Amino acid sequence: MTNLKHCKYITKHWLSNFTTAIVFIMIVNGVSSQALIESESAIEDKNIIDIESKLENLQLASDLNNVPDDWKLLEYKPSDSNEVWFFRKNLGAKSLVGHKSLPVLVYFTVNFVPKDDSGLPTTTDAGHLYVFEENIIPIVEKETASLLVASVLKAGIKDHLFYVSSPDLFLKEIEKYKPAL
Repeated sequence: MTNLKHCKYITKHWLSNFTTAIVFIMIVNGVSSQALIESESAIEDKNIIDIESKLENLQLASDLNNVPDDWKLLEYKPSDSNEVWFFRKNLGAKSLVGHKSLPVLVYFTVNFVPKDDSGLPTTTDAGHLYVFEENIIPIVEKETASLLVASVLKAGIKDHLFYVSSPDLFLKEIEKYKPAL
């Protein structure tokens, strides 16, 4: 434990010397005291923003962890075809509608060749889709602060609908797992 306290002291001491060196360089280069004050104020503002962002992320993680896993399944058969459609919705995600940290709804679509006129996947494709949803999606949700809220299976496609905090991060992360399909 003594080593950790020592390391903290060295870090604080080094940071203090580093800040002093920057202030000295600014003074030598003719930077006014007003600029120094503005610089310190900008650093404080950035620290406050960083802290607020971390608190929002903690709140989002808590909100996502507390969403009940309450799914509803609806089967639909259009009268003019042999297709079978399945819609699944997580009713527990209702509490996240309009959540300021999950501003985007993303559709992640997987295409497959239907086994017949029903539009449903083959047994093999259904297995891949199941494994993807049960094993990969929870990893992506955790890594990207997102939540699967619905899915649609029909006519050679499976749509996964997610509330996400960052679409770019989500797409980057889920792209890693496309080979699993």
